[in-house]
Amino acid sequence: MGIEVRQINTTGNTASDTMPVLAGHGATHVEPGNGVSGTTPNHAWRDDLPERPAYVYVSEVSHHVGNRAYAYGGGIYHDMHMAGSPGALVGSTWEEARGNGVEYLHEIEQVIDYHAVLEPGSNCRPGDTVLLGYRTQMQMTRSYLACVSGLSKGKDRLHTIFDWACTPLDDQLEPVSSAVVREEVDGLLAS
Repeated sequence: MGIEVRQINTTGNTASDTMPVLAGHGATHVEPGNGVSGTTPNHAWRDDLPERPAYVYVSEVSHHVGNRAYAYGGGIYHDMHMAGSPGALVGSTWEEARGNGVEYLHEIEQVIDYHAVLEPGSNCRPGDTVLLGYRTQMQMTRSYLACVSGLSKGKDRLHTIFDWACTPLDDQLEPVSSAVVREEVDGLLAS
């Protein structure tokens, strides 16, 4: 068609192990997405990748219908599930949730859920925290993304919060300058 293409942007499950493959096929730009958070399908099945899962979807049980519990959702991208692992951890404390693995029922006709259906609902009370380790599609949700550091050292610290449009927010959910985010990132890299 006479158009010179100088940029080939490849999206999807990009991570350090797929970069050479993409480049070998002509990619000049990639969407880092789930590679950054260690939540690609490769990360579910392989433990030799340099990225480590660094993401958890936190929700809350809202109600029951029959034997199922429903948690608030939006953007939970369920495309893989490791056999024998719980779909969600549910409870009012970390100790309780860690011992209460509940199956997350993925509806076949839905890829991105706007709610999480949990079974059996009897192990889940309205108000209980729900922890899901699936990938997310933030553009499909009205949720907030909170960046936290220090969890593995017991020194957790909340950093910038982002809305669905990646607007940086402070702890009162008011917009802040991108310079504030850059300063936090630089400080984390330096430490």
